Amino acid sequence: MGFLTFSDFLKLKDAELDPIDFHVFGEAIRMYHNVNQQIKRLLSGFKIKILFLHALMKQAKHLISSPITPP
Repeated sequence: MGFLTFSDFLKLKDAELDPIDFHVFGEAIRMYHNVNQQIKRLLSGFKIKILFLHALMKQAKHLISSPITPP
């Protein structure tokens, strides 16, 4: 199963399709959009976690490299 190109879409637009076909096509686009949004949210959360871990590692490196002074 391949991807729908713009020229394929234009052919579909000009073709005589039943209303049910347009409904199925609309549902496929809606499902693609929902999955795309979920992936974006997942990647966004992943990026925030990476930045947080980076900050923690930077802080740990600073604490390890700083000399320990007795009280």
